[in-house]
Order: sequence, then structure tokens, then C-alpha cells
Amino acid sequence: MSTRLVQSDLAPPPRRSRAHDYTLKPVATRSANHFGRTWLGAVAALALLWPILTWGLINQYTRTDANFIDALYRRKDLAMADAATAPRLVIVGGSDALFGIDAAQLGRRLNLPAVNYATHAGLGVEYLLDRARRALRPGDVVVLSLAYGMWADPKGEFEDIEFAYFTSYDKSYWFHQGLRHGIEGLYAVPLADYGPSVERLVKYLRGRHAHLENMYDVAHLDAAGDLRMAIPGRRNFFEFAALPMPRELPPRATAAVRSFAAWANASHVRLFYTWPNISRPTAYDPASAVPSPALLKLFDQCGIVPIDHPGDGVFPPDWFFDTDKHLNATGRRIRTDELARHLAAAMDRPIPDDAKIGWLLAGPNAGLSDESVRPDVSYRVLSDPADGPAAISPEALAQAVAGGQAILYDDRAVESLLVNAGLTGQLVESTQATLSDWIAARPESILLAVRSNGRPWTATETAGVPDALAGALGGPSPFAMVIGTGRHGEVARSIPAGAVERFDLSKVVPTIAPMQIELQSRPTDEPNARLKNILRINGHELADAWVGLRLVAINPRRSSVTAAAVFNPGVPTVTHRTWKVVPGPPLHWTTADLSAPARSGPFPQLIHLAADGLSIQSPGLIGRRLSVAGVDLRPILANFPSLVVRLTLRGEKDTLCQVGVSTDRPENFESLPDRRFVLCTGDWQTIPLRIVANQATAWSPAESAVVGVQSEINTPPVVLKSIDFAPLPPAPRP
Repeated sequence: MSTRLVQSDLAPPPRRSRAHDYTLKPVATRSANHFGRTWLGAVAALALLWPILTWGLINQYTRTDANFIDALYRRKDLAMADAATAPRLVIVGGSDALFGIDAAQLGRRLNLPAVNYATHAGLGVEYLLDRARRALRPGDVVVLSLAYGMWADPKGEFEDIEFAYFTSYDKSYWFHQGLRHGIEGLYAVPLADYGPSVERLVKYLRGRHAHLENMYDVAHLDAAGDLRMAIPGRRNFFEFAALPMPRELPPRATAAVRSFAAWANASHVRLFYTWPNISRPTAYDPASAVPSPALLKLFDQCGIVPIDHPGDGVFPPDWFFDTDKHLNATGRRIRTDELARHLAAAMDRPIPDDAKIGWLLAGPNAGLSDESVRPDVSYRVLSDPADGPAAISPEALAQAVAGGQAILYDDRAVESLLVNAGLTGQLVESTQATLSDWIAARPESILLAVRSNGRPWTATETAGVPDALAGALGGPSPFAMVIGTGRHGEVARSIPAGAVERFDLSKVVPTIAPMQIELQSRPTDEPNARLKNILRINGHELADAWVGLRLVAINPRRSSVTAAAVFNPGVPTVTHRTWKVVPGPPLHWTTADLSAPARSGPFPQLIHLAADGLSIQSPGLIGRRLSVAGVDLRPILANFPSLVVRLTLRGEKDTLCQVGVSTDRPENFESLPDRRFVLCTGDWQTIPLRIVANQATAWSPAESAVVGVQSEINTPPVVLKSIDFAPLPPAPRP
């Protein structure tokens, strides 16, 4: 049975009086429409606000590499601003240029203000050029150096490191490729990224995000943007069989180069290109170092001028430290010297002819300081045999000295190589400073000081020293201290002996970037003698010593270390020395044959005796990797200030080891000034070293001079066959 509805059935009931009106009113059509519009409006508003939420929320604050890049750019942007004179010479590239080109050395050679604006190849071509464009101005000269691996487009929208960095520290980059491109990128972020981003943001706001504890210490970035950190010795790294020259160019990287070049040409910015530095491939043929025709065509169309050849960037593997692109201090000196000549020719700027200026030998421990970066020298590497550009053998060096060539060095490790050519060094320059002079030369600084117990300083010795430091030095107790100079003079923070204090320097004085400081002082007569003074910045050790006052000066404005020194009561510290190579006296060698089955005289029984020598096998335990051969050299060192030592050893091909001779406790091997990294060839090798006797008469038999060979964990043993040593007479005085 069906029910038939008529209009009267749909009509509202008769209206009752207001007093008895308890019925519900039906929902009007316009109310339903309003609810729908409200719901759709909320969804639309959320969709419109979603990019803003993404822009502000998505981050990678816990990434150490992103934090490292941020610390680099903060300091490098300041260096660009401080280099006010135009034209500025600006290096743009990845970490191969950061470690491979020295802007201060280049600028002094060409007499131009120069800044190293290179950072990290992982940012990609697009970002590096975009960021450089913001810092450049009309009249600048740009030297581009893009690693071979950068000529590849990212697999996704962004490079992994690029995305981690700009979403955390450069959020405006979302829209640098255009508004539409930026909005599309913001909508493309996966939902799974939002939860972790909230956690990372909370850590960042609480100061618990990633801080600088990687091996590259940006606290040593100088006023020119150059990294002045102590370069560690070489490690094993991947080596190409051939030069990885790109043959086809990716669309996005190509478009980025074209856009940057168009902007540069319109802004009167000159563009030059230098081929990136790279470790010599294992099967390298110089004839194969042919530029990519596609790259040359791109450069020609964009007005980018290549100033050298791909082979000019190929250097021996021993000139690199942790990757096949990161040159050590020696390699950087030579690479920059070569670049200066090429760039001077391209810019038509005269520089002194190499044959008419002095040579400065870069040794295995060559540093890069303001004193060692000189415009009046050309750099050479002393090696036996000569390997690489600007390398010279001891025999060729002797001929150059005999011919009247002025040859200098500032790395004393060079002396162990000179003796093979019958040469020695004569001190020609020495810069010294008293404690008060050293502090006065660093106004507007923050000083970090740490000292073990020792003789109190007198009032005369502390004259001109800040009161807080002078007061602490006037007593015998250990201390650690933070002291300000100039407008930071109100900073005076003392840390009791034995206490460890960790703090962010930006909480003490305004800085351009955070600096994590750790200070601790300890008595030298503690039962646990291995505990030493500690001074760390961003997790990197700057002073780990037994005696003396250790000082580190920081420029808060740049958040950079400007100097470090050690002082003892009443004795000036030597800040820099330069020696001249001169003919040396004949040497009389004594050999300790380690292949003999018996030991007698000054050569005690040695550990791990093998049929053909002393087998040095790493125990495989971190902290106990060093095997040493004790040789009592006190009778010789009592009459001579130093020794030259030659170690004959053999290790399996491509095994990396360290060798050194110490006049201190064996456990101090890691801090030896003449510690050499050796890449074994599989055959017998002779390694020259040099040691200086500072406290020969105070040694005990257990602490006599030791010869150490240290190999990496779980590597084949290194066989030490013989130790040759010869006393080195005092060098002639100037």
C-alpha cells in the first residue's frame, strides 16, 4: 500500500501561541548552503596556508652538514662585506675550492682584495651560483671551480644536502626559481616530514640542534674566507682510474650556468673558470686530460673564460688528505701559486717572475698563516723523488742553491729532507712577542687561557696583562679563564682547577655564529698523568698540553680564531720563523740494523721480531695502535741539539701508516711535529725525519727517544728494517 503525499502534508503545522511553541524548526536550505560553504572555505584556506606552514616548519636542524654550511656562509658573507674595495676577486665553488684555493695568497700575489666564497659541492650548481649572485656586485671578478661530480642534475627536485640546508637556514631560496616553482615545491613535501620537523624545531628553539663537531673546524675561517684549520694527515680515499670529465651536460646545471652568466654580463662581473683540483687517477695519462667539448662550448656561449687546462688541477695523491678533492696545506700553496700565474695572464696583471723571486719550500707540515702567505715567493715542494708540479728533488735543490737561488722554508720538517742533499737551514727571520705585546696586538678580542700549576709569574712578567689574568698567573695553581680585551674588557670568567666548563660564546658576547667552548685545567702532578689541560672549540682540540700558559684569541665579530700561542714565565714566544737553505756540514751516519737476531749496546730487544726486521702490527684497539722501537739516543743528544733519522720500512702496497721520532713519552706520538704519513709501495722505503733534543738530560731509560710506526686498524703489518741516525751540528746563525 503506497502513501500519497499532498502539499498539505508538507506544510508546517498550524501555528500555536508563543507560550506553547516547543516544536523544532526545520533547517532552512540557506543554512545547509552556509555550512557547505564554510566547510569548503576551511579546506580552501588550509590549502592556501599549507605552503606557509611548510615554509616555516620543514627543517633539518639536526643535520651537522647543514649546520656546517650555515657557519661557513655566515662568516663568508661578512668577509664579502668587509672586502669593500672593487674589484674583488671572489672564488666560487664547492669544497674542492674551499680546500684547494687560498684567497689570501691569491690576492696578495695579484694585489687585489680576494674572498674564498666556496662552500660545499653538495649544494649543487643551482644553489651555489644563486647564493654567489646575492653577494656579488658590479666590478667583481669571479673564479669558478666546479667539481666534476657537480655536472649532474639531482635525482629529485633538490640535492639532499641542498634541501637540508636551505629549508633550515635559507628559506627564501624556495622562491628564487620563481613563485610557481616555489609553491609547487612546498606542496610536494611528503606528509611524513612534518612530524620529525616539529621535533627538530623544538630542539632548535631550545638550542639542542646539531652543532659543529665534524672534522672541518670553521672557527679557523680567516678574514678572507680561507679555512686555516690544522689539516690532518692523509687518509685512504677513493681514487678514480681516469679523469671523470663530463661528456654530456645536464639541463638544470646548464640552465643555472647560463642564467648566472647572463646576470654577470649585465652586472659587469667578469667570469673565469679554473678546472677543479683532483687526486691523480690511478691510470692517469696526461694526454687524456682533454676538456669536454660540451663544457667549452657552454663557456664560450656564456662568456666564461677558462684560464688553465684540466691537467693543471691534477696533483699527487699525497697532496690530499681525506678525499680526492681536498688538498692539504702543501697542495693548496702550490695550486694557488699556479692559479695566480694563470689568472694574472688572463687579467693582464703583471706579477713577479718566478726566476727572480725566492722559493719557499712547503714541507709535510706546511701551515697557512698570515706570515707564511707571502707575495714575494714562489712555492716549491721538496720530495724525493720529485713528484707533481713545482716539486723539486734534493739533488736539484742543491744545484739551485749552488747557482745562487734564494730558497726559504718555514716548516722545520723540511730539514730532514735537506740533509740528503748536504744542505741545512740558516735562521734569517724570527718574530717574537711577550705576553703583553701579544695581547695588545689583538684588541677587541676574547682570550681563552688555560694553565697547569707552575712557577708564579712576577709583577714585571705580567706588566700590561689584564688584571684578571695577571692575578691568576701570580699564583701557582692551575686555572682556565675567559678574558675580553678592548670593548669586551668587562668579560672576565674564571674556571676552577679541574672543573670542566662548556658554554656557547654567543651567550657571553655577540657573535656572528655560535661557538661551543670547552675549558679545563689540571695539575701536572695528578696521579693520572694522562689527563691534561683542555681547550676545545666546536669539539676541536686547540690546546692539549702538560705545561705552559696556552692562549687562544677569538675575533667575536667573525666568530673565528685569530691566533694561538704558548707562554712561559719571562720567555717571549716565537710566532714565526723563516730559514734560508745553505750548504750543510757532512753527516756521519750510524745504523741500527733491526734484521739482526740479537740486540746489544744501545739497541734493546725490540718487539715482534720478524725474519727481515721489526714487524709493526696494529693491535686493533683504538687508543693503543702505536708500536714503538726504543733506542736510547741520550749519549748523542747530550752533545748535539738535533738528530737526523732515516727509517727503512716496507709495507703492503697502498697501506697508509705514520712514522715519527719522539723525544717525549711514546703516548705523545700523535702530537709529534715531524710525524709523516707514508703510503707504502710494497718495496723498501727510506723515510727521513728530524728530532730536536730539548730536555735530553732529563730523560729516563723508559722515556728515551723512540721511533714510532703507526698503521691503521686491521691493516697488514709494516716491517721496520733499520734506523739510521746522524747528529746534526748547530745551524749557522745569520
